[in-house]
Amino acid sequence: MVDDLSAADPGAYAGLCEALAGFDLRAELPRITAPTLIVAGREDPATPVAHARELADGIPGAALTEMAHAAHLANVERPVPVLAALLGHFAADAAPPADDASRHRAGTAARRAVLGDEHVDRAITRTTDFTAGFQDFITRYAWDEIWTRPGLSRSTRSCITLTALVAHGHHEELALHVRAARRNGLTPAEIEEVLLQSAVHCGVPAANAAFAIANHIPSQSPSTHPTATPCARSAWSVTPAGTALGRWLSTPCPGCESTGRGWRRPWLPPHRRPRRPHPAAPTPHAPPRRSWVRNSCSR
Repeated sequence: MVDDLSAADPGAYAGLCEALAGFDLRAELPRITAPTLIVAGREDPATPVAHARELADGIPGAALTEMAHAAHLANVERPVPVLAALLGHFAADAAPPADDASRHRAGTAARRAVLGDEHVDRAITRTTDFTAGFQDFITRYAWDEIWTRPGLSRSTRSCITLTALVAHGHHEELALHVRAARRNGLTPAEIEEVLLQSAVHCGVPAANAAFAIANHIPSQSPSTHPTATPCARSAWSVTPAGTALGRWLSTPCPGCESTGRGWRRPWLPPHRRPRRPHPAAPTPHAPPRRSWVRNSCSR
């Protein structure tokens, strides 16, 4: 697209822009009946967000998605969140599933789009007769009937989900949904703003724990993360005695998503960690003290 615009004749391009500037069809906007999504870059000097909001107000039932850190070519500057917005818009236009099997397939597709194929494949592999009913329930209800609703974009739903998880202290799910928020198009700066907002309404200790968890999530796009293979949930790790619980393992734990990191135990905020005196420095002839700590992967 950029190459095509660069190759266009400057005079013809300027004439076209002048013609478009005088072509005002705002009075005809109510005649549009097709489901409409308007994507606006917040830094667009030519078509500012105020103009996009005017279009959304004039088209019946239109949705507006604002793209942070994007100008006039949002699909070029921010392709991942624009694609996520388009996929959510087109999925909302599809006819609702008619039966439980169809709802399960639609929910699985949304779950894979938000959480990633690796996580969903692991969840399916670990499903037992005891957990099958619950997996079917969250796939049909949470992922089909809620996450695919047209009223909110997926990035907005990620913001809401992060805030709820911070408020309730669900730290393991928070790490999962920080990665999902990146996949849904949120930038690290936007996630930081969500956590700052949660500090005001959910409490500073809760936000402090959330920042510590999110700080360990790579800032790159999830598609660039290395693929990992599942590990045994009952594996054991040997660590120096006196190491604080909740600190990340120095060796990768492939069972915890695809970031190459794992939990030794669910993360604990500083005020909840057990206090242990550091062992005395070992002598040159004595091996360092070591203790066995059970490795409990979060998912």
